[in-house]
Amino acid sequence: MDFELFKKVIDNGTKHGLTSIKLNWRGEPLLHKQLPEMVRYAKEKGIIEVMFNTNGQLLTPELSEKLIDAGLDKIIFSMDGATKKTYEKIRVGAKYEVFINNIKTLVEIRDKKKLRKPFVRIQMVKMEETEKEVEKFVKMWEPIVDHIAV
Repeated sequence: MDFELFKKVIDNGTKHGLTSIKLNWRGEPLLHKQLPEMVRYAKEKGIIEVMFNTNGQLLTPELSEKLIDAGLDKIIFSMDGATKKTYEKIRVGAKYEVFINNIKTLVEIRDKKKLRKPFVRIQMVKMEETEKEVEKFVKMWEPIVDHIAV
């Protein structure tokens, strides 16, 4: 979405009581070059909750810092499987180590800034390929993220 259109949507929405937005539906929001600016604009206009889902592959340390500084409230990571083999089989083209590192880095940056936001949730779909990894998934993420969903 063009940034000017985004601003119009936010401006109009806040006039009519909009308090929460999710900056994606079926795509990868980290592809948008102005995502931090979008988050900041929404927060400045009084949106209480700004969030999005991501596969986490494009989340660099620099982008993490920009999103945190912009005021992102919640980020939801989607991960299928707890092992490299399962994850990369289901998420074709994704890199397991990149995913893990990107989440840990975001949390480290947030924690160094002594902030509570963004709230970090990780989720996976329990299916035939992942059902044996649910316990490992929960254990590996418990000390890192704020919420785990299966």
